[in-house]
Amino acid sequence: MEWNASDYARQSSLQEAMTEEQLALLDPEGWEQILDVGCGDGKITAKIAERVPRGSVLGVDPSQGMIAFASSHFGPSDRPNLRFAVADARCLPYRHEFDLVVSFNALHWVPEQDEALRSIRATLRPGSRAIMRFVPAGERKSLEDVIEEVRESAGWAIYFRGFRRPYVHLPTEDYQSPGPAKWASRGPHPHPG
Repeated sequence: MEWNASDYARQSSLQEAMTEEQLALLDPEGWEQILDVGCGDGKITAKIAERVPRGSVLGVDPSQGMIAFASSHFGPSDRPNLRFAVADARCLPYRHEFDLVVSFNALHWVPEQDEALRSIRATLRPGSRAIMRFVPAGERKSLEDVIEEVRESAGWAIYFRGFRRPYVHLPTEDYQSPGPAKWASRGPHPHPG
């Protein structure tokens, strides 16, 4: 799915406000190598880079438009410790390179959660951590839930035959630390830090 980066940047104030709470949890020493998965327009990634002046931050997103926007607005010319790359969370090309991985309200756009979480885990150095904020299923409807109700209604369903949801909202229990028996048959399973 491709996003309009300029529109997103103008309308992402809610995303930014929600992320500020998570950024407060970051207490870097300033030298860390950090990966931001689903960096979008790069605004939050740039804020993270300010916190690690002797480290580096890489923002990745599957959207070429988002990465082009982020690179042109927050690129290394302004912040030498910050760079951006197009990458899919399900198959990140990095192995044991990062001290911290963050992802803020982006991974619900990846229906293949197991693949994404395994891929993210593989990017971490031993003893490192991940801070991720998800949009889980809950009592309160999300915007996507409302859209789905309309899409599945009698007047619209005919136009969406074969449509596959580009997102997933799982219950919070699915993101809690799994016991060994739960994941034994599925192999190692990472979980949000």
